[in-house]
Amino acid sequence: MACTLKDVAVAAGVSPATVSLVLNNRSGISQETRETVMSAAMRLNYPIKSAGTKENATRPVCFIKIASHGLVVNDDHKAFISDYIDGIENKARRYGYPLEVRTYNGFDVQQILSDIYKQNYSGIIILGTELLEQDVLKFKELSIPKVFIDVNYPLFSFDFVNMDNESAVYTVVKRFRDRGIRKIGLVKSNTYTRNFYLRSKYFYEVLRYFDMEVNEDWEFTVGPTFDTAHDDMLASLKEKRSLPEGLFCVCDVIGIGVMKALKEYGIKIPDDISIIGFDDSPKCRMIDPELSSVRVPTALIGKRAFEYLQNLMKWEQRIASEKILIGCDVILRDSVRSNPS
Repeated sequence: MACTLKDVAVAAGVSPATVSLVLNNRSGISQETRETVMSAAMRLNYPIKSAGTKENATRPVCFIKIASHGLVVNDDHKAFISDYIDGIENKARRYGYPLEVRTYNGFDVQQILSDIYKQNYSGIIILGTELLEQDVLKFKELSIPKVFIDVNYPLFSFDFVNMDNESAVYTVVKRFRDRGIRKIGLVKSNTYTRNFYLRSKYFYEVLRYFDMEVNEDWEFTVGPTFDTAHDDMLASLKEKRSLPEGLFCVCDVIGIGVMKALKEYGIKIPDDISIIGFDDSPKCRMIDPELSSVRVPTALIGKRAFEYLQNLMKWEQRIASEKILIGCDVILRDSVRSNPS
């Protein structure tokens, strides 16, 4: 298997964005870090482009990671984002495009646009996880080919590649239902992301589709980090709120925090309550019981985003924007009871 940016980053003890800057000869990196990255790349036989090569004449594609507030795009989702980068890089390298990764903490759109114009990229892929509608619209003036991932605003004439939240939530509810769990509640985030919103919206639509009970007492709102999810859920439990037979959490980080709170309160998982999260992060398999979750094909989303971006870079005149949704799967583990009561 070919070495990736993520592999070099792990070996050098830095972020994929730092590796990208070093390998693309960008400024702002110390000599010590540059040497560490280059040493790791050579040790892993990562292809390093030298100045003046034919491949280097191709203007790079840029992956732009924007943490507007950092409550979701953070270290808890590092593996998730790295898989996006791996998928993009796999396709970019195949077609001879250098990949550059840029990270922005905070949403300074003028700075982002300025950097994009200065570097003269062939095209850009933007991680839209924490971008609001008005944020996405600010990229309208950007004339170079662009694709957004991990977000979807269907009314906008931009190109999006995202997971299919609707079909994923349908499958979550069906998995609960197939195991005899019909009283299902929702744990949502008090911090808005488009995907969190869609999962919450579709959850209630699917309950009604299956003619299952909708109970407002079974909805819990918590912070999006492990600590805030744990603390907020524990506070709700202390209010003696009623609990359903199952809980759907809009992401794994929330799910893991909720599980910790439930166990501290003496509630057994899955004997007393079953839990399913979303993202299938590596941490799902590091806890007891292991967390059931929606597996998102992040690398595939990255690949499809680059394939579509490449088409945009080729077309002299575009026909219409596209919204591409990639299907997910639900991985059942010990956090969901195996036999109906």
